[in-house]
Amino acid sequence: MWLGQIALLRALRDVRNRPQGDLVRKDVDASVARPVTPEERARARAVVLGVTRAAAYGLFVPTCLVKSMAISRRLKDAGVAGGVLRVGVARRNGQFVAHAWVELGGEVIGDDAASVERYEPLDDLRVTSPT
Repeated sequence: MWLGQIALLRALRDVRNRPQGDLVRKDVDASVARPVTPEERARARAVVLGVTRAAAYGLFVPTCLVKSMAISRRLKDAGVAGGVLRVGVARRNGQFVAHAWVELGGEVIGDDAASVERYEPLDDLRVTSPT
């Protein structure tokens, strides 16, 4: 869980400190999902569990963007390639709302797939992480 908390704190720092517009980039082929091995799925489940527990019981309650950035970063750190942080939009009660989530192998991880379906993904947009 502490690795999840560290990832959440780093993601919060990035969201707060990076210049406006610096978190996103256009992605040429956002629709390609590479196959995920059973071992990678197991590592991904452990990553999601750690970040989700840290989000629920940690130092602060993160936004969906911060949580998704933390999951994405932890996947990479755990050697799981292909995790994609997605951003989607919807209209609710006349208001424009956005949501962020992570997909691995074309499946939503770390979020409720049914609630994610309510958002229209911005297919050519990705949230970047600092190098």
